[in-house]
Amino acid sequence: MANTTTRLRRAAVAVGACALAFGMLPGASAALAAPDDQPLAPQSQRAPESAQFSEEGVTTAGELRAVSSALSYPKNGREQILRHPGATYVKVHFRSLDLAAGDYITVANRAGTEVYRYASDPSRAGRSGNSDFTVDGGPGFWAMSIDGDTAVVTLHSRNRARGGAAAVIDQFWRGYDSAEIDAHNVRALSVCGTDARRDVVCYQSSHPTEHTRSKAVAKLLIGGGGSCTTWRVGNTNRMLTNKHCISSQSGVSSSEAQFAYECAICGGNNPAPGTKVSGATLHKVSTGGSGELDYTLYSVNNFSSISGFGTLYLETRAATNGERMYIPGHGDGRPKRLSIYEDTQGGAVCTVKNASQNTWNIGYSCDTSGGNSGSPVLSANHKVIALHHLGGCPNQGAKAHMIYNDIKDLIDNGSAPPPAAVYSDTFESATGWTVNPSGSDTATTGTWERGDPAATTYSGATLQLGATVSGVNDLVTGRLAGTGAGSYDVDGGVTSIRSPAISLPAGSGLTMTFSWYFAHLDNATSADFFQVKVVTGSGATTVFEKLGSATNVAGAWQTASVNLSSYAGQSIRIQIEAADAGSGSLIEAGADDMKIVKS
Repeated sequence: MANTTTRLRRAAVAVGACALAFGMLPGASAALAAPDDQPLAPQSQRAPESAQFSEEGVTTAGELRAVSSALSYPKNGREQILRHPGATYVKVHFRSLDLAAGDYITVANRAGTEVYRYASDPSRAGRSGNSDFTVDGGPGFWAMSIDGDTAVVTLHSRNRARGGAAAVIDQFWRGYDSAEIDAHNVRALSVCGTDARRDVVCYQSSHPTEHTRSKAVAKLLIGGGGSCTTWRVGNTNRMLTNKHCISSQSGVSSSEAQFAYECAICGGNNPAPGTKVSGATLHKVSTGGSGELDYTLYSVNNFSSISGFGTLYLETRAATNGERMYIPGHGDGRPKRLSIYEDTQGGAVCTVKNASQNTWNIGYSCDTSGGNSGSPVLSANHKVIALHHLGGCPNQGAKAHMIYNDIKDLIDNGSAPPPAAVYSDTFESATGWTVNPSGSDTATTGTWERGDPAATTYSGATLQLGATVSGVNDLVTGRLAGTGAGSYDVDGGVTSIRSPAISLPAGSGLTMTFSWYFAHLDNATSADFFQVKVVTGSGATTVFEKLGSATNVAGAWQTASVNLSSYAGQSIRIQIEAADAGSGSLIEAGADDMKIVKS
């Protein structure tokens, strides 16, 4: 947040923030470990001055490190490990990729729960077959950041005889721990009294609507070393943040929005990496300085992967003195916190102190800190009345109704409340799906699994899709390719996979959507199938089905929608099945990005 006062202090220590994410080792050195675990020393200790973030309100969240390393052919599984003890994230830059057809690079954490895949330089070859990425105008591209202090870069190759460098890594960003963030950021006083912010999950029961609306808010990582807050606005692919955070197309292209970066339990540890998407297109920037409306409107790539987090709407009226308000955001680059109370939990709630602080801003004492820049300020009716951007107690936000008048032709600010997400799974991590849950499956190969699929083809037609709808993983029948198109397809009968229990709320308007494909050759029959079932204590009901036929059908992602209102108020499980149930057929199937919403 930009300063409006000369009273300065170090960034406040979080209250109730995830301890482990910001309790790392300060001052540790970085190393890029080669496959034989011999460290390669970084070539610089600090980012060049041009890469530092000094603008008031953009939290300096990390530093740039230069390295010199290459992953070379022919060894499959060759790794480079970039580790900076205590780092909160690692973001890797590839100066170049030179991969043979079918080969790819992954960038992952040690546990393999956050993985990004690149089969070519996506800044030159496009996004097809590649995970999301960012660019900074120089050669090469940046992989998406990996949460934690270690990024494992792995070469996946079938080309044993090929030589030369498959990938050249020349630099990486590493995220500061809490002590370093405090040391590198001097700010205006913006915690007005006692810091009453708490992890968003702390309010899940006591303030369920505020908790739900906060899901549309994301951490903004700028370039790799700066941090603000951003959020989805309206019904289409549009995001808002402050102009003083990003203000150009290059700034958008170098940024990541990280949704669901928050604690799982109140005051807990290990915030999940959530879902990260890169900036796509700059749509509009406000005129005037950072003390005026101070907004940037832009879009993101892979919008479908974050649409399930909901959205927020701009209030079209002016705020009024004394009305209740709250602020979700990523102050100091930390996991998401909510400002609901001014000083004491259960005490006085945040309110608008001055609805006309000046021409452009409202004033309030609700607690914020650097990194909250770009946060939405919401009213009691859960619409955005201001865009937070200034500290100084009173803190200030640009008037949302004035921003609306500027951008109303570029957003869909529909008044209907966004569908509430009941359940969502992108299959990027294990969430409790069970293979062969009834113990009755008969398939001998091609059983369902969650993982990174390898593409298979036959006579020029793709059968198993190597590209997922979002992220790296999906649900797939036998994810490996093998030596031929039929090596890991479904054979011998039925394979099934079942979700964990899902509690559906009462009432109508429950809709399940998911992406799917069902591919086969002309040796298939109508006995072969792809099915989705709803399982309750009373049995299983097929709610979606695609049958085989004696034709060649290539794999292609499609989206299905199923009305689940008849199951309202019940606990259900979703079961997905695929079958080679007739004479031997070549069958492949996949599913991704499942969600259930209540309108």
